Amino acid sequence: MASTTGCTGRATALRTLLPISAESHLNHRKALPLMSSKNRSRALLAALCASAVTCAAAQTQPWTLTASQELSRDTNVYRLADGVAAAGGLKRGDTLSTTTLAAGLDQRIGRQHLLGEAALRVLRYRDNGRLDHEGHTLAAAWAWETVERLSGTLRAGSTRSLRPYASVAVPGSTARNLETTNEVAALARLGGAGRLSLEGALGTRQVDYSDPAYATAELRTDTLALGGRWRTSGALVYGAAWRHTWARYPVLGDRYHVDALDFSAESALTGASRLYLRLSPTRARYDAATERDFSGLTAAAQWRWQAGGKLALTLRAVRDLGQDAYLERYGTDGGAAAVRGNVDDSTVLTRVALEGVYAYSDKTQLSASLGTTRRELSRLPPGQTAVLEGRDTTAAATLGLRWSPTRHAALGCDAGLERRTASGALSGPYNASTLTCFARLGWR
Repeated sequence: MASTTGCTGRATALRTLLPISAESHLNHRKALPLMSSKNRSRALLAALCASAVTCAAAQTQPWTLTASQELSRDTNVYRLADGVAAAGGLKRGDTLSTTTLAAGLDQRIGRQHLLGEAALRVLRYRDNGRLDHEGHTLAAAWAWETVERLSGTLRAGSTRSLRPYASVAVPGSTARNLETTNEVAALARLGGAGRLSLEGALGTRQVDYSDPAYATAELRTDTLALGGRWRTSGALVYGAAWRHTWARYPVLGDRYHVDALDFSAESALTGASRLYLRLSPTRARYDAATERDFSGLTAAAQWRWQAGGKLALTLRAVRDLGQDAYLERYGTDGGAAAVRGNVDDSTVLTRVALEGVYAYSDKTQLSASLGTTRRELSRLPPGQTAVLEGRDTTAAATLGLRWSPTRHAALGCDAGLERRTASGALSGPYNASTLTCFARLGWR
């Protein structure tokens, strides 16, 4: 993997470093059988970071440091329906200040490659002070390679952020609820750059919430994937893998199992265009919440086009189980960023997004995006016998401007619009608009 520059580039490299047959959701507790899920995540993250620091000392300038300040205006913080006021003296719209300090590591040592990212965020609301919180992103990865045909990746990460509102788990909630996700994953590959390679991947993930009302939504998943890839004489790579996920909701005592066959293809169509496709027959079965059982196809696609160094377009699409859809970021280069973020409430999620970046000059960039997300919802409320079902569709658009007067500084603003339509009792419509402006300084 080529070295990236800046904290943003390092974060992208770190997310895409684990190409588990594109399509594999990595999480299997048996990776480290003698430790709990939480201790396993912390121990591996600490070990990777310690290794990164030791190795970095022997090299020149492997670090980057970035400080940024953002001011955002959100017209509908709690994602309430039109005409509905926030209860309890809360404000429907608010101004948010976000202060971020981030550090990145990108270090090569022979055949080995170490990547690290640490970001701490302090968020303060002007009117809804009850939502004030501190968030973080911690991640480390080690891409290893032997003199033979063995290679692989070991990674660990932790994120903490405010869970979005308009949730199915706790409808109408306005309490502060922080979602913390800890993950550990490993990939081993036999074959390297040859025509045929065999791969095995496993990992574990745990999702926790600060609000006790969301305790029933806390989740643990472990996944094992086995497969291979075949590279043709041209720029086309085919992949096939079997994936099995064990998952449980500790408070509910419910478990579910997912089996999938992941078929993928990647191709450099031209020097400026790349395409990635995944198609997966998938079967999910719950012990108790059988209304969420699923049998059908999940899929992902991504097309990237770079036109003459000025314009870059990315088209992404994904259809997956709601609680697993954001794991598509563990795919190959093609599927790495199809969906990422907080765990979703939906039984099935389908998302399509088009993003574009235009370099107006060496110092000025324009960006824009359009996207739509459709969710299929089902839930059996506690103490009831009738299953509730529903659907919603959320459309979003953004427009941004970036100006970098020097290589160490950047200024910019982003404007966004969001609109949801809904049917059924599990979701509701809303409209929201946001405006965010930032200043960023970086050192290397």
